[in-house]
Amino acid sequence: MKPALFVVAVATMLLLLGGNALGQQRKPIPLPDSVSEHLDLVYARQGEKRDRLMHLDLYLPKAAGEEPLPTLMVVHGGGWIGGAKKSFRDIAVMLAERGYVVANVEYRLATEAKFPGAVLDLTAAVRWLRANART
Repeated sequence: MKPALFVVAVATMLLLLGGNALGQQRKPIPLPDSVSEHLDLVYARQGEKRDRLMHLDLYLPKAAGEEPLPTLMVVHGGGWIGGAKKSFRDIAVMLAERGYVVANVEYRLATEAKFPGAVLDLTAAVRWLRANART
């Protein structure tokens, strides 16, 4: 799939599944047998005292062999002031079902950490993913 077409496909999926952002409540899709889910893995310690644990949920295709798989990082919407990683769980599951390793990442909202707090959190998530890529 061409990169531009892939971006359009993902953007369309986000719009179709983004009902939680509009205040709509949906029942989450069940976890397919082809995907393993690892919830609330600690990827960093942030804050002045390093006491704020940062978490991500990792979704892996079970059929993965020894060769590396492409990894996607899902960052929830909310204008940096709202939202939660759980609102993008369905998207992460669907992407993992299609053969991607997916990290659904939490970050500190602007009400907790001023700019560039969220950027530092996401950078730490990328570092954690790279450091743990073989496992």
